[in-house]
Order: sequence, then C-alpha cells, then structure tokens
Amino acid sequence: MFPAQLVSLGYYTAQNAEEWIDLPKFMRWLGHQAQKAVATPPTSPMKRIPVPRGLPPMPAADTMSQQPSSSPYPLSSPLPLPMLPSGSGGISSISSSPIRVPDSEQEEFPVFPTVPNKRKRKESTPEPDTSDSDSEVVVKKKAKRRAPKGTADHKLQAITRQLRVPEIRDVDKVFACWTVPQTDIEIDFAYRVDLTNDESNALSMAAIIKSQDQDAWGGGSAGSTKKPTKVLALDGVPCQVAKHDCQGVYVCDQLDQDLLHGHERYEPDDDEMRELFDAERTVNLRETSSMAIRAAAFYAEIHNKPCPHLNDGVFCTGLPPNFDGKSGFIGCENYSPDQPRTHRFITINRDVKEDLIRELLSNNGRFVSDVNVDSESAICARGKIVHRPCGANIQIFSPIDHDDRRGIVYLTGPHNHPKFPSTKVSRDGKDAYRRAVDAAGVSGLTVLKCDSAASTSKIFNGHIPAELDPGLANSRIKRGLIAKVKRNENPHGMGIEGVIFRQKRMQSLPREKQYIWRVTSEYREELIITMLPYLANLIHRVKVSLHDNTYARVHGEWKEWEVVIWDDRCNIRVTIGRIYSKHETYEVFKKMWPGLFETIARVTGSEVKFKFIDGQGLKAILVDGNKPQANALGDYIGSRNRPHLSGIHEKNPKLILPNVLRTCDIHVNRKFTSIASIVPDEPMSRIRGYWIADKDSIPWFFPSINEFLSKIPEEDWYLTPGDTNLNESAHPYTNQHTGTNLALLEAIDRAYDMDLQVEAKIRTMEQSCVLVNHHNTKPQRDRKNASRRTSHYHKALERTEARFELENLDDSIQESAAKMKELRERRKALKEASGIKKTKRSGEKAKETLPDAEEFAGLSDAENIQSSPVHPALRLCNDASPVRANLDVELEPGLEPLFPHSEGNSYLELSGDLVDYIP
Repeated sequence: MFPAQLVSLGYYTAQNAEEWIDLPKFMRWLGHQAQKAVATPPTSPMKRIPVPRGLPPMPAADTMSQQPSSSPYPLSSPLPLPMLPSGSGGISSISSSPIRVPDSEQEEFPVFPTVPNKRKRKESTPEPDTSDSDSEVVVKKKAKRRAPKGTADHKLQAITRQLRVPEIRDVDKVFACWTVPQTDIEIDFAYRVDLTNDESNALSMAAIIKSQDQDAWGGGSAGSTKKPTKVLALDGVPCQVAKHDCQGVYVCDQLDQDLLHGHERYEPDDDEMRELFDAERTVNLRETSSMAIRAAAFYAEIHNKPCPHLNDGVFCTGLPPNFDGKSGFIGCENYSPDQPRTHRFITINRDVKEDLIRELLSNNGRFVSDVNVDSESAICARGKIVHRPCGANIQIFSPIDHDDRRGIVYLTGPHNHPKFPSTKVSRDGKDAYRRAVDAAGVSGLTVLKCDSAASTSKIFNGHIPAELDPGLANSRIKRGLIAKVKRNENPHGMGIEGVIFRQKRMQSLPREKQYIWRVTSEYREELIITMLPYLANLIHRVKVSLHDNTYARVHGEWKEWEVVIWDDRCNIRVTIGRIYSKHETYEVFKKMWPGLFETIARVTGSEVKFKFIDGQGLKAILVDGNKPQANALGDYIGSRNRPHLSGIHEKNPKLILPNVLRTCDIHVNRKFTSIASIVPDEPMSRIRGYWIADKDSIPWFFPSINEFLSKIPEEDWYLTPGDTNLNESAHPYTNQHTGTNLALLEAIDRAYDMDLQVEAKIRTMEQSCVLVNHHNTKPQRDRKNASRRTSHYHKALERTEARFELENLDDSIQESAAKMKELRERRKALKEASGIKKTKRSGEKAKETLPDAEEFAGLSDAENIQSSPVHPALRLCNDASPVRANLDVELEPGLEPLFPHSEGNSYLELSGDLVDYIP
C-alpha cells in the first residue's frame, strides 16, 4: 500500500492502522470538496497552508535524490499547523511530520520508535492527478530555519510528535524564573519537572508551575482538556498544553531608556534587577531632596486626578488652577459658587510651598525662578505609563491526571527586561500563610494578629513570613489571603445573607449548641436574635433583667442589644441574649421584645413569667429611658396581662408599664449635672422646664424613677437595682473578648465563642462546687463599692487641695514677677540717676579682700566702716546657723585692727550677727 521507503520510517504500521486517517476530519473534508463548486469564496485569503486533498503519490526517483537540507523544516523545528474550515464555521488545524528523503538508496533511513499519534501531513502539494499515480509532484521549498548550534551532534528527543529538542533536562523543583535556551551559542533544551515526591499540592502541574513563576506570562491558551496531546517525553500520557507569551513590562515614558535598550535576558540576573531597583530608590530619595522637587511631585499628582464634576453624564475637563486663600487649595477652572462641592477640591500639603505650586500652574509646569533644581528638572514632566512588549514564550505540558506529578516546560525567545522582584507570592508562600490563618482562626483575624500569633511563628520556623517568601512582605497581599479564607468559610458574605446561611448550617447541630434563632430581613426592621439555650434558661431564676444597646462592636449601622442578668446562685453577671438591629425605632422594638421572650420560651421550653402577673418571675425590667423601647415593652406587657391573675383591668399599656419598668437613675441625672455647671441659671431653668414638660406627657416615666409613684411593690423596688451598671460593664467585657468594629457575621461568631466559654464556666462551677469568685456576694460587692467611693473621694480631695496649692503658687509667682519687675525698674532708675555703670557682685566667686588705704582717702571713719567688707573672723554666725551667738566683747580676746584708725578708743561691738562701729 505504501512505498518501502515510507514504511521504513515507522509511521505506518499494522499496530496503528486505525490512526492512519482521522475519519471525522476526512469526512468533513469530503463534504467540503462536494460543496466546493458552490461555496462562497473567503473574504480574505487564508494565511495557513491548505490541506492536501489526498495522499499524494510518491515522488519519482530523481526527486528523491534531494539533499537532507532541502527539507522544508528541520526535524527539531516546531511545525506550523495548516488550517481547515471546521463544521461549525471555525478553523481547525491539521499537522504532519516532515519526511526526510535519503540522497541515495544506500543511505540508511533513521528509524524512529512507533508513535501511536495521529499522523497528519504538513507539506502543501498540488492536487494530484489520480489518473497517473506515477506523475511527479513538485513541492515548493520552504525557507530553511536555522538549526541551533550543536543540534547535529545530539540525537533529537521527542516531546510530542511535532516538537523535538536535542536535550531534556530533568529537575525536581519548580523555578521562580526559568532559563531560556540561547540557541545561537548552545543547544536547544526543555525541562522535565518531576514532583513525584511532593504530595503537598493537588493542583495541576501547569497551575503549580505558573504559580511559582515570577515572570508575567499571559495571553495564549491554557490548553484543552477535552483534546489532550500525547507527550512522548512523559511516556505518552495525555497532557494539557498551555502556551503563553510574556506580557512585558509597563514603564514610565520618562524612564532612562538606556536601562532597557537592547536588553536580552536568558538567565535570571539579580544584579540587573537590583540596578533597576536602585534607580527607583534614587528617584524616591530625590523627590524629598528639595522643596522645588516636592512641589513638582505635587503638581504632577494634582494633574493625575481629573475633576469629578459630572454634567449630563460627562466629566468636567477643567484644569486645576490655584485659588489663593489663607492656606490655598487646588480647584477647577470651571468652579462655580452654585456647585461648590462637585468640582475638584485638593488641599495643599503643609510640606509643599504654595508659591512654587502657583509658579508651576502659571507657567505650564515650568520653574522660571531661581530654584534649587538643575536644567533638566526645571520643566515638570508629566510621565505616562507605556507598555513595552516582550517576545519570550513558554509552553507547559501538564498531565490531565493531576496525580501525575510530572510536566514539561519549553521556553523560546529571550526577555527584553530584567528579572522582576519577587512581588508575586508563590504557591508555597500562599499555602504556608493559609495554614497560619487557619491556625490563628479567621474570626476577627487581621494581618497584625496573624503575623504576631505564636502559631504563625511555628509554621514559619521562627521567621517572619517575608523571609520564606518576599511577596508576603506586602500587607495588602496578606489581607487578600485572609479575606479569601474568610470567603471560603462564608461564601455568602459577612452580612445578613451570610447570617441566614450560618443559621441554616447551625440547624444540623444539637439544639443546645444552636445560636441563631431568628433572622428578619424586612426593610428598616431587620432583626437577628441569638442566644444559647443554657444561658437563656437562667432568666427563670433571677429577679431583674437589664437591656441596653451597644454600638462599638459591630461595624456600620448594625447595633447590638444586650440582655444581661445577675445570677445570685453563682455570683456572676451573664449576657443571656444578643439581638442585632439597624434601627432604634418603635417598630423595631415592637418586634424585639416579643421576639426575645418568645425565643426564650422556645429554646427553654418555659415561658418567661412576671411577678405582677404570674405571682413569680421577674420583679422588674431595667432600661435606660429610651422612649420607643419602653413604649414597645408596654405593648408586649399589655398583651401578656391576665386580669384574673394580676387584678389589673387597665387597657392602656402605658399605664400597665409602671408595674414592672424601672429607668436608670444615672442616665437621668448624667446630662443635667454636667450641663448645670456651665449653663447659667436662667437658661438651665428653661431647659429643665422643657424636659419636665416632655416627660410629664409620658405616663410611665416618673413612676419608673420614683419609688413613691411606681406600682412596683416596695420590697421589690429595693431588691432590684436602680441603674444599668451591670449592662454598662458587660459592654467593655464583650468588646475586650471579641473585638470592635467587626463585620456582622464575624461579631456573631465571636460572641458565640465567648458565650460558649461562659456556659462552660457556669457548668464547671455547678459540677466542681468552686466559684469563679466566691467574694462576689451582694454585701461583699457593696463593701467594695463603698471602699472604691471612699478612695475616689480621698483622691478627689487630694487633687482639689493640690489644685488650690498650685493656684496659690501661680499667684505667688505672678506677684513675685511683678515685684521683680518693680525692683528692676527702681534699680535702673537709680543707676541712671547716680551714673553708676557697674556694681560689685557678692557671693563665693567675689573674693573678699582687705581694702587699701587709698580707697578711704578723704572719707570719714564711719563712712570707711560702712563701705568696708567685714573680716571673715567677724562672721560668727548667720540666720542659717543652729545657734545664734550673742558675744560679750569684754570676754573675747582683742582683735587686731583691720585697717588704719585713729588713736581714739573706737572699737567694734558684736551683737548677734550685726557689727556696729562705735568711735
């Protein structure tokens, strides 16, 4: 059937007879031939080689004497694929392998192993004349492709039936940057990656290879899994072939082009990367080197942000002028007082000199004054990001079976840019950080908490994450990894949709572990009720419940309503329920109160009882005075009233409410106390009048704060607290253990974990008979409160006394300063009047010497004595001495005269520390 020369090539054997022809494509070809006479000519010529219309006859003997170099394509070359219109109107490709014809009959044909792939011909030939099978076929020669150096010396190794390379290099790891074969000086090669011993990743080999690669591969195709390619270098396993091009780099058009001009990278070079990195750092340093360059950077920045004003859907095109003012700002030339907030408004930074910005705006980005910049920097260039394409290509052959941990990587063409820094987190880095996130727990997790967790240090062997993978130095990437883990655990988000999903998932838990019991998503009446059945059951043995909103724990408009009790049995404060809502309206509270008590009855099996109705149960409900909250409670209490049990036949719920409601005294007095200290008496009196008029219209308010107006029995009034301090103290406790500013679902999850711990604590106390704090009874708490109040009083008294003393000292300093000023003025006037320029200083530095006789010439003895210094021997004591001496001159030895004196009987009399001269 085939000539002997063709059979000897090994492509056509009895074992692969079923693959000699692609039957579906052959039938499609027959259909095309039948329609050729009426087919519409294509609008553009095909760029691929047309498909042969049949197997051509063997060339004549003289045509088979061609040189091997006359073959259209070398055996090691990837072959172009001829195109064929498919049945769906697209283009399908058919490939074939070249046939090398020997120079003579004596030359041996190379024998290739039998390849069980479908054989398709490559050469385009004229339509053969079927009437004469021996006619000569003239094949148009193709341009020869230059063979890589050393190809002739190496036996080609087949990757696929179409692709062969002289060398396949085996590696057991994935590189972050692959070496590209430099075919003009070395042989072509491909990589065979074998990760059989690495079972840590279940991804495809293509995904693993691309995740580790730091080059910007993109475009092309990820390959087909439905039509895989058999890879001979991987024992003929079907593979998905991914083909990608390097996406190049995006650079500023002001970049020094010498850094990239003519660049070719075959091997990763860290020095080239660092050179570009250092150049960027130099620019950063220069931006802060002078105030002119800083002003130029700010000028460029304000031009990068367009004016946000919209006019009929079209953005404003106004340029940014400078509006002079006290501090100045950057506006828009189309600014109008009618629309002051819609146009551009950019404040000028404090570290930018406004005069330089005004100069740049007035001169189209040019410095005209003598500023500290060179001639090239005198013009503020506005750089643009431009794309620099790269011609490098990569092919990745990845087995369809992900359990096969092998792959082929083949690269062609050098990169025209340096190696990228490792800003892309590798697969190993992502996996390690995800393990750290799982170990730390995603609930309320942040980058700071994850990085500082002890489990993270253990996972990274005592190092920071960036030491394992430089890409993990970027906090934004780590936030993205944490967010992805959170999304995987909460696919419906962290809002109310996620809460509904979590509620459904919790229904599979035992009833005592369920937490989310009701979710209402009606507009402006959203409500979420959460509680643990064990903790909710505690309400049946307490005297009072306290209710108050807290705002810091949940992010956004959601608020948390805590229901708190004091358990006298275990001496512990417990939050038995948490209700989340967006609004504090009467409509919301009207659903909140019934929702709370009905949910407690549902999860505990017992209805909450009130003493004034049922004779047992809650003696009081304590709130903070919120009017919608109390009115809604009145409606619920009115619906629960049983006149035959309570003896209350009142129909108005606001008049029934004083039987159970108490308002926090501290909330009532807090503002009045602070306002009264700063507001004059007359306005304060009017404020009190307005407040009283408003509260007087509420039937339940004054009874809720005054025991004589309240309908609560006297004993129950004194057995229930008059403030919501228990509730207020529960807020910071919850915030401390769960965090603040949390997403809704995250806040619920963390509160759930904390409530589980509280439940376990109470159960442990009941089982072990050991209380968490056995010094927490009512008398002990009162004693501690009294002690704290006394301590606060003494500290306040000390502060008050210290403040008075400081004020007195300040007054003394001011008086002393005024006295000092007066003395200086007197001293100055005396010096001007006497003409004395300089006075002698007294003290340790001014040594006391005996006066000379010339100093006293023309002076009387009395004047001499008064103006002469006292001999040290006469200074017996001073005011600081422990004992003041009164010396008797007659008992003391005589003193030698200190200076010339007359022969009279003059002498010095010592009295205390005074020296008197007696002539």
